[in-house]
Amino acid sequence: MGGWEMIRTIGDTSASYRYASRYILKAGQTVTIWAANAGVTANPPTDLIWKNQDSWGTGEDVKVVLKNSQGE
Repeated sequence: MGGWEMIRTIGDTSASYRYASRYILKAGQTVTIWAANAGVTANPPTDLIWKNQDSWGTGEDVKVVLKNSQGE
């Protein structure tokens, strides 16, 4: 998943998280992306911190998209 990007959109506001170029998520594993103020310590590869987002935010129209390194 190195170079992949997760884009979270709430209404008209977007924020993105890009996985490190060497990040690997093995088959059967899950990953949680924690907001910076979640009070969680990073524990790669399963727990990552979204350092520039204090919270995931709230809203009625929330969309999360995962794109590979080719933008697909």
